[in-house]
Amino acid sequence: MAAALFASVGGAGDAIEQATTNLSEFGKGLIAAGAWALWGLALMSTLVRLPATLTTLRISATTGLVAIALAALVGDLDAASVVWAVTPPAALATVSLSPVVGHEWIDGASYGDEIRFTLRTPLALALIGLPLGWAVLVTGVLTGPILLANERWLAGAIATVIGFYAASIGARALHGLARRWLVMVPAGLVLHDHLATREAFLMIRSTVTDIRPTPNDTNLGAYHRLDATGDAPGASFEIVLTDGVECVPRPERGRTAEIRKISSVLIVPTRGTAFVEVARSRGLRN
Repeated sequence: MAAALFASVGGAGDAIEQATTNLSEFGKGLIAAGAWALWGLALMSTLVRLPATLTTLRISATTGLVAIALAALVGDLDAASVVWAVTPPAALATVSLSPVVGHEWIDGASYGDEIRFTLRTPLALALIGLPLGWAVLVTGVLTGPILLANERWLAGAIATVIGFYAASIGARALHGLARRWLVMVPAGLVLHDHLATREAFLMIRSTVTDIRPTPNDTNLGAYHRLDATGDAPGASFEIVLTDGVECVPRPERGRTAEIRKISSVLIVPTRGTAFVEVARSRGLRN
């Protein structure tokens, strides 16, 4: 990741220089300042590994990729220069979105003997919500400064205010999705998933009898079962509980939340194999 981050300086600099040739000195300076700001955010986020910096890393990496791709298209570059400009930021963005990076950054906020495992994004959000959120965020961040750099003052000012406000909403929503995880603690397991429960759901070690791949004939809608998968792609696992453990699942729209006795929880961790191995080492899986 660090190699891609530093390699992006050379190619991106050439692309931005070519794309801003016809701009005023103010425009060139504004675009350069924005590019360095994104690069600095990405660098800071690689050095400080926390859930908040994971969101910052992914936002800055993907926004930078789009900005450099636009610069490469606008600038008068040959094919080799375009590849040189786009490849490092594309690699950085790809790695930043990987499950391994997600786990490392989320687990960076763990206390003591905790281990945090990220959960896959529900299918509907992955197909619609995430792309839309990224599009709103990237468009909001880039549009205003680009208009200002071209000395379209009124449109640029309006686009900057509206765009940054929209981007902040998108960033909060994306950060909320990054804050879904399952924590292994000495006392057992804690599910942090605002899409599935109203509050953190603690499963005491003594109540956990097994963690296993979800059987094919499992009734996902059973009253005693908490389905936190959201139809997410990937291997699903079932946390089997001895007795009904009280939980407040997030109700469907228009319904009232209620306390339920849960004897089974379904999850889709981003790193299923690692999750099972740690569960076995801690005696949480038969």
